[in-house]
Amino acid sequence: MSSKVTRLTLSAAVIVCLLFSAGCGRRRRSVVQPEPLNISNDTTIGSLAEVFAPGAVAVEGYGVVGSLRGSGSSECPPEIRDYLRQYILKQSPEIRVGSFLNSNDTAVVTVEGVMPAGAYKGQIFDIRARALTGTQTTSLREGWLYKSELQLVGRFEATLLGRSEGPIYIDTLGESVSDETEGYVLGGGKVLEEFDITISLLKPDFRLAGLIRDRLNARFGGGTATAVSDGQIIVDVPAEYRRDKLKFAALLRSIYIVQSRDVVQEHIIELIGQLAGSPNKELSEIALEAIGRLSLVKLEPLLRSNDEEVKFLAARCMLNLGSDKGLEALREVARNQDSVYRIEALEAVVRSEWRQEGASLARLLLREDDIDVKLAAYKNLVALDDIAIISESVGRKFYMDQITQSDNRLIYVSRSGEPRIALFGAPLYCRRNIFIESENGEITINAAAGQEEVTIILKISGRRNVPPIRLNTSYDVSDIIRALAEEPVSNIRGIRPGLNISYGEVISLVKQLCEKGVITAKFRAGPLPEIGL
Repeated sequence: MSSKVTRLTLSAAVIVCLLFSAGCGRRRRSVVQPEPLNISNDTTIGSLAEVFAPGAVAVEGYGVVGSLRGSGSSECPPEIRDYLRQYILKQSPEIRVGSFLNSNDTAVVTVEGVMPAGAYKGQIFDIRARALTGTQTTSLREGWLYKSELQLVGRFEATLLGRSEGPIYIDTLGESVSDETEGYVLGGGKVLEEFDITISLLKPDFRLAGLIRDRLNARFGGGTATAVSDGQIIVDVPAEYRRDKLKFAALLRSIYIVQSRDVVQEHIIELIGQLAGSPNKELSEIALEAIGRLSLVKLEPLLRSNDEEVKFLAARCMLNLGSDKGLEALREVARNQDSVYRIEALEAVVRSEWRQEGASLARLLLREDDIDVKLAAYKNLVALDDIAIISESVGRKFYMDQITQSDNRLIYVSRSGEPRIALFGAPLYCRRNIFIESENGEITINAAAGQEEVTIILKISGRRNVPPIRLNTSYDVSDIIRALAEEPVSNIRGIRPGLNISYGEVISLVKQLCEKGVITAKFRAGPLPEIGL
């Protein structure tokens, strides 16, 4: 045999050895078998993985408050001034940045806020603005925070997460005197980035990651889950859960990995029993919703339960699963004046695909004596942009909402989220013979007995030789609010439409009008923002 033939024969032999994984004169290697997946009928995603939902995120930045009447300052550390100069020029190249920052009508401030847990792109949140310590700034009253950037706390010039802008609100309704070197921008923050929900396996395994991915895509639709590694799955939140990501994360934890029909029916029967009799009924509701529409048949009998909580949870679960059979039960709960689930029942209907039913229910609840229920109905109708709320923007500062479908007269002012003044029982009118003065003495609302119009006088302090400004308006509360807050724009008759007073000053005067009986209506102020983790 030639050497060439020998080489070919040996090469063929090597190929055969490789193809059949034989050792060619050695013993065959044993193939390592993967460990079997330890999955039983009761195994949930939450038992094998951590589900990470976006939590509350503290953000901060630097900004400039303008429109101050000499109460600002030009003081600012060099590195912050350099940052602001570059940022302002990028936003508005025509501005003379040096003159702008050096004016006593502006002040550099720190800006901080907390993006809510499960935040979605475009969501608003409250902002706090503080004058830099050690500067000569004395007050941010009447100021406007110009557009500013928000990054993760402690990560200056990191990824841009949000922006903030809007009028400064300094609270004057509380008992304590406010520090005027800091204030809020109500609803002034906006989320720019969303965080994904991720599933992290406690023990990485490609097979398990693929199994969970396939299970979620089968339950919520193709493309919902993507296994990016042997230990991590990225989840795209479905549209119906986009504004409630924390609940969606709870659903993910409760999903059974094995979903054969016989096993599922056993789970449903067990969970229905827990919903009817266990102390942690909401956990059972979440688990039943996680299973899906197969739960509906067993849930329906619970709508006739004498237990208000059971009936409410069963009805809400059915609605969330796309069945309208829970609608009437939720209506009954919302109308039941003895139920503690009234507001939750209303919100369940409003957030479902039957929003028109929710709007109809909310309009009915506007006539309730219970102020909390009335306000919940109002806020949901605002969110739905319903015709029952006659809404207008006043002076680019706040919204004024007039609600005619209300048997009780009430004025509600928000101090968190969007600034709003709501007039329940509109139109509301002031009685004759009025004299109200603001705390600082700059604003007077006056009408002598028999006077046909209300006179509003504004004295501008700190400005010499500037005469007081007078405006006349009707006794309609909405006209008085417009006259106080609208911007001063001249028309062909030279009439000034408004005094450009801040939202904080306006609601303080409205509170006085109510408390002194000038307006026959109750006054209610919402809570102040809670900023801080």
